[in-house]
Amino acid sequence: MTRFFTKKYDKSIQPFWAMLYRKFRPSSHYLGLDIGSRLIKIVQLKYHAGEWHLSDVRVKDVSIETDTPIDNSKEYGVVEVLRCLIMDMGIEGENVAISLSGPSVIMKPIEMPWMSEEELKGHLEWEVERYLPYEREDVYWDYYVPQRSQQHHKSSMLVYLVAAKKNIVDQRVALVRQAGLCPVVVDIDCVALANMYTLHDHVSEKSPGLLINVSPSGLNMITVGKPEHFSMRDAALGGEWDHDLFGEEGSQGVRVDETDDNEQVEAKADFDELLNEVYREILYEVRRAMDDCHLYENGQAVQQIWLCGGYAHLPGLVARLSSQLHVPVNIINSFHHLNKTDMADREKILDSLPSVAAVAVGLALRCSKDQ
Repeated sequence: MTRFFTKKYDKSIQPFWAMLYRKFRPSSHYLGLDIGSRLIKIVQLKYHAGEWHLSDVRVKDVSIETDTPIDNSKEYGVVEVLRCLIMDMGIEGENVAISLSGPSVIMKPIEMPWMSEEELKGHLEWEVERYLPYEREDVYWDYYVPQRSQQHHKSSMLVYLVAAKKNIVDQRVALVRQAGLCPVVVDIDCVALANMYTLHDHVSEKSPGLLINVSPSGLNMITVGKPEHFSMRDAALGGEWDHDLFGEEGSQGVRVDETDDNEQVEAKADFDELLNEVYREILYEVRRAMDDCHLYENGQAVQQIWLCGGYAHLPGLVARLSSQLHVPVNIINSFHHLNKTDMADREKILDSLPSVAAVAVGLALRCSKDQ
């Protein structure tokens, strides 16, 4: 069974079900495609002379329900937007890595009696349905054993079981193929984030950190640094937040066109209440992720939080999390360690996209390992 993780962060993490839709054709450029609930992000990387180069990056606004089957009209709209991006970039027919997250993906830690690799594989082949709310034939699944459980023969071991609905995976693959690309890796957003993190100098830190993708539909969180194992959590929030309330980079955007002072005050109050609700939900889920890390990492606490994603720039989010959680919180720049010579004429674009394209960067790195 193909692993979707490796044991250390100093190598790119294996995909969830890598090469499920593989096509053998070498390429000097590597593509990562992140189809989010609001934005489509495509990142093209090139590895040359011992360093990674950012060849191109594109972001396009589109609405899509990422955790349910797409109806024909919406699928047509997404395909058309994606096809235009592909033609504009000149990448038609290229291999690409894609990902999933949300309710269609299940990530479940399981405590079970210690057993060998062969015994575990056989056990899960026969018993996987015990741990999943779906029938075996309805999902693709894989598992990961933390390094600590592999090294020590104890009475019990921790196993991460990951599964995704086949209809969601197959539909996403078919959509991307219809648009003109060839999916070679289907990954999960959390793992793509950790791959992106490997580009940064602070990846060698010993203390655990938490990397969080803040999107309109929820959070993708994974422990980074060098913890003894991965702790992952996808959190669907109370509902997609009103996109119209936020500017393109997360700035406050209360609309007060031709309104009197009282209406402006009411609009501002409504915005503040929505923002506070968003903060409360995010804070609750981040605390749960930090508790998971503390529980499984021999009492080690998260020492650093990195934010990325379309809503990482929500006004006051960094300051609120830092003051409430008592740890440093920063927005990560996914382009920081990429050579951007090829993008010199698009400096303004680069300034606005580093946090938004984090998943796509991680996917492009995965694609490079499976050409």
